[in-house]
Amino acid sequence: KKSIWQKNTQGFYLNTTRCIHCNLTFYNFEPFTSLNIDIPRDITHPKISSMISQSLKEEVIQGDWFCTKCNKNTAYKKSTKLWKLPDVLVIIIKRFINIHLKNEAAISINDYLTFNKGSILSNKKDATYIFSSTALHFGSLNGGHYSAICNTRDGNILYDDRTVINIDTDSKINFKEKNVHAYMLVYTKQKNNDNTK
Repeated sequence: KKSIWQKNTQGFYLNTTRCIHCNLTFYNFEPFTSLNIDIPRDITHPKISSMISQSLKEEVIQGDWFCTKCNKNTAYKKSTKLWKLPDVLVIIIKRFINIHLKNEAAISINDYLTFNKGSILSNKKDATYIFSSTALHFGSLNGGHYSAICNTRDGNILYDDRTVINIDTDSKINFKEKNVHAYMLVYTKQKNNDNTK
């Protein structure tokens, strides 16, 4: 079944598993409607762009995979690459470590994200995504409060229940720097950089 949401937000990963002894390789395409990224522990105030790069790094995993060519458990290299990105890119920041513990580390939100043609395997050109909105969460999984900031023609607007404020003019705080409440971000692909053709 297809929907407008799926059409606009679905992308594809290409997952690769490769035996480090014999190089037997398996490929697997995986659809997604959001990039789910961790907050790195070793970077202070990481940007969204660096968090995405960190999530796509290749890793070596020891001995829990059975290689049919070696006929034994072997170490293997596992990597996830972007095969195709959607027009509307939804990013989820993994803030909840468990039901009782929330990671409130500060992150910095990029105004735009540029994916070079080599970083998206199906693209022949660079792709640029512009910040569109962020959802904020205050509290824990047991209870909390949600609000949103959306980039509009009139500026960045905070929607908080019945309160609607233009935070570009009414606030001296830059919400994109050291944000501890952002948990979902939306970026929209620039039309003039459409590289699906």
